[in-house]
Amino acid sequence: MFYETHDSPIYIKEGKSFDFPPHAHHNVEIMICTDGEYRVSCQFKEAILHRGDAMIAFPNDVHAYSKKSDAKGMIILVSPDLLPFLSLEDSNKRYDNFLFNCAYDLIGLGTALLNEYQDGGEMTVMIGYLYLIFGNVMKSLPYRAISSPINSSHFSKILRYVSKNYTQKLSLQSISERFGISACHLSRSFREHLGITFLQYLHTLRVEHAKNLLRHSQRSVLEIAYDSGFCDQRTFNRVFLELTHQTPSEYRNKHTKSEEKS
Repeated sequence: MFYETHDSPIYIKEGKSFDFPPHAHHNVEIMICTDGEYRVSCQFKEAILHRGDAMIAFPNDVHAYSKKSDAKGMIILVSPDLLPFLSLEDSNKRYDNFLFNCAYDLIGLGTALLNEYQDGGEMTVMIGYLYLIFGNVMKSLPYRAISSPINSSHFSKILRYVSKNYTQKLSLQSISERFGISACHLSRSFREHLGITFLQYLHTLRVEHAKNLLRHSQRSVLEIAYDSGFCDQRTFNRVFLELTHQTPSEYRNKHTKSEEKS
């Protein structure tokens, strides 16, 4: 699924060579590189993380990562309700998503939190570690001022609506009418909050849905185009190629061969 959720307010995992496609959720996620290199993206900007570097994805940020070499990493997901300052509800700031050359031991703090988590430690102790980790990260991240007419809470409702209805006929105008705001303000909010246009966001959701159908169904490319919300196959092929650098047929053939080998 494009949106992932976890029932627990804290979820921590350590592993080798994490590889996740573009996804988003309503938690705050920090990915710490503990060894090797990771190629990561967030809000359609890419970076290479080395040991001690981190990527932070705020609620509804589209993010992904894959190993660039043999790598190890740590993922921490936290509900914004647990650490209110992470929700950025009425913030007029847009923080960057990448932290390099940390001036403090991010790996050490993350490892201490992980050990406490795996031992079933006290929630208050884990929250203390979270404040140390995220507090230092937030102080170190560059940010820019935003002047969006839509606050983060209202914008999150719009994103949730789009995430549930992206295979239907959607437009900037139809969504602006539904939520009682101007199309101009909505367009500006996508650029301010996500750094991308509404159409780029919608296309990403639809292509991720199409990729899943191409891998796991025998439907024709035309059927998948319609099922994913595209009005015709020509538009679907163009957008799919732009986002994946492959045609739908090439993508299907590649993943079919991979499954046959395994």
